[in-house]
Amino acid sequence: MSITVEKNDVTKNIYFIAEMVQNAGEKGMYGGLAGKSDFIGGIFDRWINQIPESVIFNKCLLKDISHGKNVEVIIDFYKYNPRQETTGIAPDVIGLKINNTVVPFVIYDGKWKEVKGKPQIEVKTFKSSQKMVSLRNQGYDGKYLVFVDTNFRTDYLLPFFDKSFFSNEVYDSMTMNDDVFIKNKNEYINHLKKVDNTRDDLGSIDLLCVTETSLFTKLANYCDAGISPIRIDSISEPIQRRLSQTEETSFISFCNEKENSVYGFNSNWCSDTKKQYLDFYCSDISAIYCIKRNKNSVYIKTIRDCKFNTTLLKADCVYQIKFTELNREGSTSGEYFLQKELVEIIPNKEVELKEILSNIIIEEK
Repeated sequence: MSITVEKNDVTKNIYFIAEMVQNAGEKGMYGGLAGKSDFIGGIFDRWINQIPESVIFNKCLLKDISHGKNVEVIIDFYKYNPRQETTGIAPDVIGLKINNTVVPFVIYDGKWKEVKGKPQIEVKTFKSSQKMVSLRNQGYDGKYLVFVDTNFRTDYLLPFFDKSFFSNEVYDSMTMNDDVFIKNKNEYINHLKKVDNTRDDLGSIDLLCVTETSLFTKLANYCDAGISPIRIDSISEPIQRRLSQTEETSFISFCNEKENSVYGFNSNWCSDTKKQYLDFYCSDISAIYCIKRNKNSVYIKTIRDCKFNTTLLKADCVYQIKFTELNREGSTSGEYFLQKELVEIIPNKEVELKEILSNIIIEEK
């Protein structure tokens, strides 16, 4: 389900970022955004992941459980001293506003404490182009995780500019006089095109899944500080040309099954302790043979149809699987990583969370 993000959906986020930039001063900026290079445009780019926190609830998860009431999610708009480490930061969802009543999920008393019986929710946002989902477990045990994909326009801030900036008059005034400036025109120099500023949306978001922290971390690969994850980047179309075979080994010898047809690479595949190949799904691992390997890819052949992650492999074909590495040599903390294609097999808790939220809404008079 694709959800369009309109200008009106993000007015609070726009205000929050603008206030934060104007009032940063010498104390630093909330979220570690201090620095002379942090102008407002760059801050928007670094804070755009905050936008889906409210949109995914208000326009998706709460949409069919409002029971005729005006229900709105409350996200954290408090500002924190970046030098104060004991305060902690509130969960992404700190409560609901039901009609005119605020129902808190957490209360601040020296630090943020959960309200008994209320769900604790974190929203994790990823770009649609990203092929991994990740999590630094910053006290998220026992919480719900809402994974969201974003597909924002490259010019997502354009709807907030005054449309008069892009009038025909402005465009015409920028038209260059070729008779004066150009002696020999070629394909490397061109005139500006008109800017289309008719759209009022910023793009769209998609709900990937709702799960619990423990369910995600159980399926994901944990990379400790300094360990770099290696994921599958692509699986090519069938290769018809002949390859000089250096080996023909059953793929199962390079991996161990975990559960539900999810496999992890073993030391036969890679013995480098500073690298972690991420797990993958295969419906029939015995149908795959390795015929050639190099540093960044492997060539496989299939003897039966099977599914590898989300790609359907045909029998009697040769495929190239390419890998790519996220270098974390300088990292100082551990992080969980999962190929985005495997999100669909994480146990989904969307129905459970919506039932909890629905009951909270019903009980509020």
